[in-house]
Order: sequence, then C-alpha cells, then structure tokens
Amino acid sequence: LRALVTYDRWLFDRIKAEDACERLAFALSAYNGGLGWVFKRQAQSPTPGRCLAATCLVNPGVHPASQRENERYPELILHRWSALYEAWGPRSCSP
Repeated sequence: LRALVTYDRWLFDRIKAEDACERLAFALSAYNGGLGWVFKRQAQSPTPGRCLAATCLVNPGVHPASQRENERYPELILHRWSALYEAWGPRSCSP
C-alpha cells in the first residue's frame, strides 16, 4: 500500500488540472493507463484541465477496449466507489 500511495502521489504531482478533483481524476487515469497517455489526451483536448466527462474521453490512439476501460476508471473510483470509504474521511469529489 505504501508503494501504491507513493506512486499515486508521484503521478498527482506531475499533472496539471482545473482543480484538485480533476487532478486526482487524471492521476487515477494515469495509474490505470499510463501518464504518457494522459499527457497525449491533454494535448488533444479542447479542455485539457478537465478529465471527467471531457479529456479522459479523448482516445489518443489506444485500443478501443483499453480506452473504454480507462475513460471510466476515474469516475468509478471518485464517484461510485468513494462512498464506501466515507468513514475514512470526506470524498475527494462530489458526484
């Protein structure tokens, strides 16, 4: 777990976004699919600071099945599953 959190923080520190929620969404996308693909998505997006319902939907050239999985991953973690962890603290992003 320590290595996972350290890696997630490393990703988070390298990503620029509109706010902390979008930055965390990009970090989760990078964890799931790779930081290089996040940067490629941001370069191709008209809204590079927004991941959720925006830049994370851009396919920068990955296989369609990989794209479908990766574009849903941040939303699943931040909106669907985060309610299970509320006992540990507040949600990172409001749905």
